[in-house]
Amino acid sequence: MESIQVSLQGESSQPLPKGISAKAALERLKGAVPPEVFAVKANGVEIDLLASLETDSTLQPLMFDSPEGKEIYRHSSTHIMAQAVKECFPSAQLT
Repeated sequence: MESIQVSLQGESSQPLPKGISAKAALERLKGAVPPEVFAVKANGVEIDLLASLETDSTLQPLMFDSPEGKEIYRHSSTHIMAQAVKECFPSAQLT
């Protein structure tokens, strides 16, 4: 199985299986992932915890208390609200 080098920001890297999810990588590097972590920056790019890591990556967990965390939370909440509106009001036009 092919591996990639993954590290937490500022720490040494470890070989992990290519295609591992960001969440699974955090668990392998850090132990249990705190529930406050709901996204991650991989090489400076914000990604979902379920996204696959395909290249060597440096990870930074994102929580609501960071500017990026707030932006991701608000963006995701908007999508959830839009989906709920469409389910309750199928003819609604979302803009």
